[in-house]
Amino acid sequence: MDTVTNRLRTLSYQNQNLIDSGLVSGVFTDGSSVHITLEKHPLANLEDLEKQIQNVLSDLGREVHISVVTIVPKIPYVNRIISVMAGKGGVGKSTISFHLGKELARHGFRVGLLDADISGPSVPQMTRSYQKPEIDVTLGKILPNQISWSNDYETLNGVFMSLGLLVPQGASIALRGPMVHHALKQMLFDVVWGTTDQPLDCLIVDMPPGTNDTHLSLLKMAKPDDVILVSTPDTLSLIDVERTIHMLNKTNTSIAGIIENMSYFKCQHCNHDSAVFNRDTVASFAEKFQIPFLGIIPIDVRMRHNDSTMPRYMRSICQQINGVLSDVCAE
Repeated sequence: MDTVTNRLRTLSYQNQNLIDSGLVSGVFTDGSSVHITLEKHPLANLEDLEKQIQNVLSDLGREVHISVVTIVPKIPYVNRIISVMAGKGGVGKSTISFHLGKELARHGFRVGLLDADISGPSVPQMTRSYQKPEIDVTLGKILPNQISWSNDYETLNGVFMSLGLLVPQGASIALRGPMVHHALKQMLFDVVWGTTDQPLDCLIVDMPPGTNDTHLSLLKMAKPDDVILVSTPDTLSLIDVERTIHMLNKTNTSIAGIIENMSYFKCQHCNHDSAVFNRDTVASFAEKFQIPFLGIIPIDVRMRHNDSTMPRYMRSICQQINGVLSDVCAE
């Protein structure tokens, strides 16, 4: 069995070796055969990986049987969960979550955005939508508010939910641990994210800063298929990102890569690039921790709120994202 397991570790899935990725749920060997069970997401295609497994075990002289079990998503009618995390506050998680949703919607996917920052929700401001969500009386669940991303030639639509929709604008939100857990659980499972006929292709979760019980609860209640990390190119931000990486590794959560936000200031008048922090710090950090570096986003006025211009930065980054996002963002 150790021989089989060690060989499976040489294969890669979602930026991790096959065993650590959690995809393999069982390995059993007898005198003449090897039985391997894989647990996959409903939309994941494992045909190439199954061939790789057959090849890497081909010289053992045993017949290899691979069983694939499809795991039903925990959130009803949500096919994928992508969390955007940083550890540090104020580095642009919400902006990137918002524009990632816009980019996925541009590709024709049904997108939802969950503002999981309980104490500092910002998505209502970005969407310019403060209307209190309605209740589906029949289902007894919350109907998420609509997002409209507009540009010069089309309007893209999605849905979002935030605790900021349930309190007056500017009101402080002070909840103790159990109440925070309950609020997050409600926004995950008591919201009509999709239906049988129109399931949500992707739910983007804008995570709060830090690495505490709130994050562990979210990872346990609705483990993301992938996490996108965000950091500014300064040491203080990267220290918190490192803590986040350790937490994700302990929970066996896949990391799609890291984005360097606020990389430099781009003047809209002279088009000059002014470096605010040191160059290439996030790229070096990504190399050190062996996670994909997804690209840079400067301080650019076009990234502000729901501007009608689609900046090229997010589109380029979306094309670089590996793992489960590769089949979503490819042109």
